[in-house]
Amino acid sequence: TCAAKFIRESPPRQRLWDIELGGFYLLSLGNGSWRVKYRALDGRSREITIGQYPAMTPEQARKEAKIAINQADTGNDPLQAREDKKQEALKLKEQTMRAYLAGAYSVYQASRKSGQQTLSILHNHFADWLDRPMTELKPADVLAWQGKKMAEGLHFATMTRTYGALNGLLNHAVKY
Repeated sequence: TCAAKFIRESPPRQRLWDIELGGFYLLSLGNGSWRVKYRALDGRSREITIGQYPAMTPEQARKEAKIAINQADTGNDPLQAREDKKQEALKLKEQTMRAYLAGAYSVYQASRKSGQQTLSILHNHFADWLDRPMTELKPADVLAWQGKKMAEGLHFATMTRTYGALNGLLNHAVKY
């Protein structure tokens, strides 16, 4: 194909512009990178990578390029939308139990007499919840955890203490 020949024969950072869709091109970088050049509402020229060649065919890339160009034409900056999505994902990652336990909550527990024990209880009993955003935890999750621990033979007093540790963590997270 034309794209394969271009990638093979052209020096790095060369552009092969599409004749059907303005602003859409293939950039030679080792394999290749499908990109779209457009103007944002503020007048700045911006470029967004929409896929890699040969993983994405020219037809697939052109379809994605049309979507990006339409977004830009309607006032929605596709590059800004991608950056916002990354920031949201990062924010969600920071809201996981693991991140909260390692950060603000461990600082809070360091000043408490049994703080280290509380952190240990949370890590041991809720290991499969550590990488979930705390906003996704539901009462049904707690009931399922309770049923599982009862089936494992966990004593009621231990379960109560463990639930209290979880409750304290979530209350602290809501306040701070």
